[in-house]
Amino acid sequence: MERVLCMAILRRMLVPDARARAAVSVRNHRGLRRSCAGIAACLLLLSCEATTFDWQGRSPSALSDYHVAYERDAGTRIDGSASWDDFLALAASRRALYLGDHHRDEHLHALHRDLLQRLAKKGVRMRLMLEAIGIEDQPHIDAYLAGRIGMEQLVAVCRTRWQGSWIAGGDVDAAHYRELLRIAKSLGIRASGIEPTPRLPLSQRDPRIAAQVRAEALADEGALLVVVVGQSHVLGTGRLADRIGLPCTILGAGPTSSMRIDAARLRQDFVRTERFVWLFSELLR
Repeated sequence: MERVLCMAILRRMLVPDARARAAVSVRNHRGLRRSCAGIAACLLLLSCEATTFDWQGRSPSALSDYHVAYERDAGTRIDGSASWDDFLALAASRRALYLGDHHRDEHLHALHRDLLQRLAKKGVRMRLMLEAIGIEDQPHIDAYLAGRIGMEQLVAVCRTRWQGSWIAGGDVDAAHYRELLRIAKSLGIRASGIEPTPRLPLSQRDPRIAAQVRAEALADEGALLVVVVGQSHVLGTGRLADRIGLPCTILGAGPTSSMRIDAARLRQDFVRTERFVWLFSELLR
């Protein structure tokens, strides 16, 4: 409970954008000192707990720059739209589909699972690649998909190797990542990890992920690679789409903070920014 409260306090206390920073004046120095004290207390508590997110050990400024770079590249206005059928046809015509992830967003995750099921019903052959899985756990993932072990055993062995496993729990929607594996098993889809866990330093992660995805693409040149990864990796500093270099569709996790929403476009199932990042319209309504 303390962790949840501290995370909520930090989200409100840390100034997220330039306009909010400009609102902090010299006359508010007493309140600012109190805010800093509160932030320090929250960080002290959080530092005593094991965290599972990929920003563990990163400086807030580095992560902020990383997310800002993604927002810069993702676009600021809606420039197109598509129905479910049109979007599925588009995705199936490319080699890779990047599903930008927010690791706690249950609404987004339900839409991701629906998308996978719809692609399968259209007869699209896929390979599923998950940031949630460490590549060291691939033998156990393969055993689960082949029916040699169950989900409980898979979770247990992954947690034993790394306590921060995203399919075991922690600060993410672990039930979603387990459900993705269940869907892959039921549809006969290969599922695999995209990087080592515990995670490498941020500067090393994206080149490592890109190499893993390219290797998977070479292993099966006829399959659509569905890559579920935090959306800030795909564009901006991460540049996964460019690093990998496959014809692709990018489906973001949500609008950027500066995006101008065209309500008329939201009548369709998907919208597209001027930078060719697609979004679920449902998340913008």
